[in-house]
Amino acid sequence: MLEQEAITLPEEPLIPDVLEVENRETKPLTFDYLHSLYNKGRLETDEYQRNYVDRKTKWNTKLIESILCGIDIGSIEIVKVATENDGEKYYVVDGQHRIWTIMRYMSSEFSLSKNHLSKVNPDRIARKYNKLPEKWQNKIGESTVPVFLYKENEEHNAASIFLRRNEGAANLNVMERLNAVWCRDDAYKMLLDLAKESDWQKFALGNNDRFEALKVMIEFLKDTHYFDDESKDITKEKTENYF
Repeated sequence: MLEQEAITLPEEPLIPDVLEVENRETKPLTFDYLHSLYNKGRLETDEYQRNYVDRKTKWNTKLIESILCGIDIGSIEIVKVATENDGEKYYVVDGQHRIWTIMRYMSSEFSLSKNHLSKVNPDRIARKYNKLPEKWQNKIGESTVPVFLYKENEEHNAASIFLRRNEGAANLNVMERLNAVWCRDDAYKMLLDLAKESDWQKFALGNNDRFEALKVMIEFLKDTHYFDDESKDITKEKTENYF
């Protein structure tokens, strides 16, 4: 649970001292296969990850063009998580922008820019995926990307991998670290939902960011002695009664 001492801190990433990697395997997966998972809602990013931010048209176009030219776009890391109904979900913990751009393009959510295509025929390629010649659709769909695939367990979970993978490089702030560690806790999810409400957004100094609103909310809980009882935890029942 989320303890009072853990709220104002953490100077260092909240990650386990030991991270087992016996559950990792490496395999090439086609973009067609990943897109089928995406369409079924089984390929996701967890709540703790930053929202997908669409890059500039040039970046998106160059990424897709690289695939058409057979250029390696680098590996991605995915955590496979068992679901309650005996199914599986796949959470992208590294390579989010690359894979989400490709998935969105294969869903025909944007067109390539003719101005930024240099290696392939721009007149035939500067269009949405569903308007491409079949051979180019097949070229993208049948291309593979190296995937480091982890299986989640209690000691080796998606949040731990995400935090360790981004330590130092991504400059994760305090709230992003907290969100990663407690994102699946029911009480924390409830706070996150409350942080989206307009009343709390007003206290976030005009910053329309749920993490900023959540930070204000947690400071409010501290200042109003929410943590003065014996448990010093955030619980769903306690929070429901408090608000």
